[in-house]
This record gives sequence, C-alpha cells and structure tokens, in this order.
Amino acid sequence: MLSRKANNLKRSFVQLHIAVFLAGFTGILGKLITLNEGLLVWYRLLITAVTLWVIEISAKYFRWGRPVKAAGRFEAVAESFEIAGELGLVGPAEPVEAVRLFMPTGQAEGSGRLDRKDLLRIAGIGGIAALHWVCFYGSIKYSNVSVGLVCLSSIGFFTALLEPILLGHRHDPVELLLGLLVIAGIVCIFSFDPHYKTGILIGMLSTLLGSIFPILNKRMLERVSASTLTLYELSGGFICLSLLMPLYLYFFPTRYLFPNAGDWGWLLILSWICTVLAFRLSMNALRHVSAFTVNLSYNMEPVYGIFMAFVVYREDRYLNGGFYAGFACVILAIGLQMGRLWYLHKKRPVTG
Repeated sequence: MLSRKANNLKRSFVQLHIAVFLAGFTGILGKLITLNEGLLVWYRLLITAVTLWVIEISAKYFRWGRPVKAAGRFEAVAESFEIAGELGLVGPAEPVEAVRLFMPTGQAEGSGRLDRKDLLRIAGIGGIAALHWVCFYGSIKYSNVSVGLVCLSSIGFFTALLEPILLGHRHDPVELLLGLLVIAGIVCIFSFDPHYKTGILIGMLSTLLGSIFPILNKRMLERVSASTLTLYELSGGFICLSLLMPLYLYFFPTRYLFPNAGDWGWLLILSWICTVLAFRLSMNALRHVSAFTVNLSYNMEPVYGIFMAFVVYREDRYLNGGFYAGFACVILAIGLQMGRLWYLHKKRPVTG
C-alpha cells in the first residue's frame, strides 16, 4: 500500500513538471511559428475554441446517452478549470478553492442560463486575453524568447497592484516589494541592452493585460462554471480578435496570411499539447499532490522557458551582462516568493 502511494506521488511529480515544461515551451513555439503575432494568436484561438466546442458537444452527447455520476461531473469541472488556467483564462492561484465552487453540493456548475450582459462581459474578458497573447508573442518576435519571458515574470507585481483595486481588498506590501524587484531586473536589462526596448515595452503591456483578465474572471467564476467560462471566453476572444484583425493587418501588414505546413504543425502542438494536455497532466498531479505544490511549481515556468531558449536558439550567445544581472533579480524574487509561500503554508494550522 505504501509502495503504491509512493509510486503515485512520484508519477504525479513527473506529470507536474512535464506540464510546467510544456507551458514554458509556448515561448519557443511563438518564435518557431513564422506568422506574425496577431495571426498566430488568431489561429491558436480558432484551433483551441473549435477543439473545446467539439469536446463540449461530444460530452453532451455522451451524457444524453449515459447519465454522468456526481463524481464524474466534479472531475469534468476540475479538468475544465485546469485547462482554463493553462489558457490564462482563470488565475492559477487557487485551483482547489475555485473548483469547489462547482461541486454538486451548493450551487451546481453555474446551471443558470447566461444573459446577454454576461455574454458580453465574458467576450470582453476574452478580448483582453487575446490581446495579452498578441503582445506576449509580439514581445518575443521583437526581441527574443528570454526577454519576453522575463517580462512575463512581472505579472505578479501588476496582479499585486491591480487585484486589490479591482476586487476591493488591501494591498500586500511584501508582494508589491517582490514585484518591484522583478521590475528592477527588467529595468536593468533595458538599461544595459536598449536594442530590446521595443520587445520589453510590448512585453510589459502583455503582462499588464495578463494580470487583468484573471482578476476579472474571479468575479465571473462566482456565477458561471469554469467549463462554460472557458468555452465562451475563448470564443469571445476569437470573435473580438477577428473584428480587430482588419485594422491590425492595416497597421502591421504581412506577406503571409495562411500558415505553411510547418506552422500548422506547431500551431496544433501549441493548442493541443501545450494547453489542453499540459493541464490535463496538472489535473492528474492534483490527485496526489497539493494545489499548493502545483502552484509553487508553476513559478518556474519562465525559468524553464528561458533555459529552453538557451538550448534551442542559443540566445545566451546574444545576451550581455545586463540581462544576467536583471535575470538574477527575477530569480531572487521568484525564490523569495516561493520560500515565503512555503513558510506560510507550513505555518498554517492543520484543520481536521
């Protein structure tokens, strides 16, 4: 019995770190895909939204044929929440607490119909998510993967700054200070290597947008199930980006509107492997390790991505001492935050 538990735990850790590795690989794929950042995100949303609609329709067909037990419903919602987290549609900070909102007891899976205002809100949040991705991949294409991922590391600062304002609670001074340490690292990179300034500015805009939509999703998750939110938000993001695409292409023209064979392959990997599969693995890991461990591991996503960029693109050859000094500040902030969370987690009394 003890051996089986140990094996389950070992397998869960392996699955978890594969998921983090796949999440970090999205930046590499952004560089590999030759489409510009707007079209890249448009095709990613198209593939992922269509995939989730197919899954949704298939699941409904299956439910009509064979009723799903309560436990099955809970696992389905848990899985959809994990997928939503990877897509960036819901905040990664409290997966278990958020999933509890949709357990069969109490309020059931956001069963009420969505009215027009809710649909417009969800579509608007999806539009912010889409613009976040456009800016993230734009940052990579205007600089490199390493710089784009370092900018993404500052999302904690913007979240610590904006979440209390948008949700009406007090700021955490420690989170703000750690976020400022990351900002100091980015300023250091900017100062010593100014030819990355365009990529850094776009990356910071990406991070600002990326901190807003998960906060807005917290309120929506109080009334709408994670599966419904993910489905409609991705679809709304696709529609919003489609409406903006003619204007975008007017200001940022490109010779290639359609992916080539290689791009299709990378886009499918980005949509299916680095999103759905990555958080399917995270969900499996959650069965045997705590949500705290999962969240703590995801702090390493930018670090994994940067080291992959060093291996795949040899970006380390083009980065000077300023980058490494700034990156050291980011690593220090991540390490301090991980240590702080671990300490608070251990200090928390066990209730039984």
